[in-house]
Amino acid sequence: LSRCANPFADPDIYFMTFGTLEAVAWLLLYFSIAQDMRSFAVRALSRVMGLGMVALIVVPLVWTQVHRMTWPLRIHALVIAPATLVLTAAGPARVAEVPWVG
Repeated sequence: LSRCANPFADPDIYFMTFGTLEAVAWLLLYFSIAQDMRSFAVRALSRVMGLGMVALIVVPLVWTQVHRMTWPLRIHALVIAPATLVLTAAGPARVAEVPWVG
């Protein structure tokens, strides 16, 4: 008899779960901030996540196959998504004070 492998034995399931929680956290943050700051939140999301998606997912797809793309997804879940949350939570005034970012 053949048995299915334990899905929790794969460490990437935890990265995917963490990324999903970050997406939910961003949505909660979006709906909790003032309406005049929501456009900044959307721009931060589109710029940071968009550039991250291009650099970490689209470009490697040219050279590799989808089932080998574990490191770009891990970097996305551990670096890019948290950076988006921090920028969104900081707001435009605080981000403008950061060199190279604002």
